[in-house]
Amino acid sequence: MPLMTALGEDNPFKLIHDTFQHLISGDNDYFEEHIATVQISDVSDPTVFLDEAQMRKSFEYIERRLAE
Repeated sequence: MPLMTALGEDNPFKLIHDTFQHLISGDNDYFEEHIATVQISDVSDPTVFLDEAQMRKSFEYIERRLAE
């Protein structure tokens, strides 16, 4: 996330993390320090699956954010 990092700590911009879009992108990076909102989306396509590691990572992220 070079642009967000280059804007510095006073950066007024934040990201929305969409769980569905993240799943279908195949990306494993979360950039937690830049996320302000998490949209928990559903995947209704029976051919697309969240594996256990993806689900665990998503829930761990949400738990950390709720603890703040």
